[in-house]
Amino acid sequence: MTKRLFTLVFMSIIMLACETIEMKLPDGFAHYSREKDHYKIISSDGVTIKAYRVEMDEQKENIDVTLWVKETGIVLKSKGYVKIKDEEISGHGGLKGIYSEYTFLYNGETHIYATTLFAKGDKLYIVESGGQKKYYDKRKEAIMKAIRSLTVH
Repeated sequence: MTKRLFTLVFMSIIMLACETIEMKLPDGFAHYSREKDHYKIISSDGVTIKAYRVEMDEQKENIDVTLWVKETGIVLKSKGYVKIKDEEISGHGGLKGIYSEYTFLYNGETHIYATTLFAKGDKLYIVESGGQKKYYDKRKEAIMKAIRSLTVH
């Protein structure tokens, strides 16, 4: 029994280590390939999109995305971010999540910061996007298309 449990745990660790996150690269963005623990793309005008998985040590069952969106909103509000909207979103392969968009001032410029939280069983995937509002708004359609293309292998 102990040998079987060890094998199961070892195989689970290997499977998690092999898991990769990808998105379709939108026009005008470049893949920042130096990062190995997350997927990051950036445009020439500074709009970035970053996707990664959060390890949930204590979580043993399905993750409640709504709870995490609420908690994220509380933290961001305490730091001066103003929520613009929440909207349900679907990723590739049936991933379900919530896209939340915030605005904030930085160096006298209005910026957008958005989080998209996806849950799949006991795994939480986060996509962060942001940049100066004037550039983010121009690229919004491409950003949303990239987020919806999120694939986990």
